[in-house]
Amino acid sequence: MADLSDFHTREVANEGIKVPLSLPNGDKSEEYLLIRGIDSDEFRRANIKKQRDLVNLAQLSADEREAVLDRASVELIASLVIGWSFKAQFNEKNLTEWLSSSPQIADMIDRIASQRGLFIKKKPNSSLPLLDTKSAKTKQSKARTSSRKPTISKSKKP
Repeated sequence: MADLSDFHTREVANEGIKVPLSLPNGDKSEEYLLIRGIDSDEFRRANIKKQRDLVNLAQLSADEREAVLDRASVELIASLVIGWSFKAQFNEKNLTEWLSSSPQIADMIDRIASQRGLFIKKKPNSSLPLLDTKSAKTKQSKARTSSRKPTISKSKKP
């Protein structure tokens, strides 16, 4: 029988997981990110901030709206990143510039952070779970920042 704690994701979501990075051509690199899950306190705060920032969006010009949406999207994804292995100093400015220039990384963070199953307590033999990004299933993200609406497929009854 499952214990209540078997359903907890917040603690590991806050601690984060280590995610190896591949180069855009698919080659493995020695670099990695530490990312939080969407159940983390930091992501939840950033998501509320994004919603507040977007309240007055209609009052802005089209160019201003696009800039605010882009900035809010990058900041929301950045809230999921705890650290990295790069030689460059890890800080908000470097992170947001890198994510803006590397949308494939932002998309990967978005997909992985939304997989709650990766953020459950594991057996005590591992403190930071390691994820193979090539084998991660692609799922619709809870952190998705795109303005595209999901399509609903209609199934036909036989």
